[in-house]
Amino acid sequence: MKRGFILAAVIGAGCILTGCSSFSPEVTGVSVSKNGTVIEVVRENFDASYYSEEELKNTVESEITDYNSSHTDKAVKKKSLKIKDGEADEDGI
Repeated sequence: MKRGFILAAVIGAGCILTGCSSFSPEVTGVSVSKNGTVIEVVRENFDASYYSEEELKNTVESEITDYNSSHTDKAVKKKSLKIKDGEADEDGI
């Protein structure tokens, strides 16, 4: 279960492309702007006692670094990653 959550968060981070927007859904969502920029917001339950906020943050950062190292345009950026009230909220640009 823990690996599944982390994998879902990492895949979401890997799909985020550069861009800016005021897109802020209440649940997980994706927005595509007129210029083709993709913004993804991932919101998942993070209330199990065995989840580690530090491990999630490290995994997301590692996956973004790995992706960007193989793409010269550095297309994936993490805008924020917060754990609040048992919910992980990852916002990328």
